[in-house]
Amino acid sequence: MSTGPKTVVGKAKVAENAITHGMLCKRLVLDDESQEEFEAVKQEFYEQFKPEGFLEVLFCERALSAIWRLTRISKIEALIIADAGTSPFRESRLSDAFGGYAGQQLGLMSRYEITLEKMLFKSLSELRSLQYSRMSLPSLKSDPEIGFVSQF
Repeated sequence: MSTGPKTVVGKAKVAENAITHGMLCKRLVLDDESQEEFEAVKQEFYEQFKPEGFLEVLFCERALSAIWRLTRISKIEALIIADAGTSPFRESRLSDAFGGYAGQQLGLMSRYEITLEKMLFKSLSELRSLQYSRMSLPSLKSDPEIGFVSQF
């Protein structure tokens, strides 16, 4: 009876067993994706949104995660359609892609896409709301010209 891997290397290998498409995995950048490309997208996000504070950074990171995964979905969908079209008995690439197992996979990717788009738009909305609040609140620093004036 196996109780699982004991070594650090074994545990790391087993941790990747469930990664099929990477939409729900903890790691954002998968082995076959470019870490440099991700860092460039991340830098662009931070330059554009300039988050300040914990919550702004949190919503910026959530939006970044959604964008990265949405890009992955587009690539997976293209692969599913291309793979479905390789059958020698096919009448139409699209009919093959939207039927059977390939159709199920496209449906799953579509559901992930909808969820990630909601996450993206909600995160960006919250980020903008926080930034608007931060910029519109009066400064908490006291103005030397305005202050308490004794009535006596």
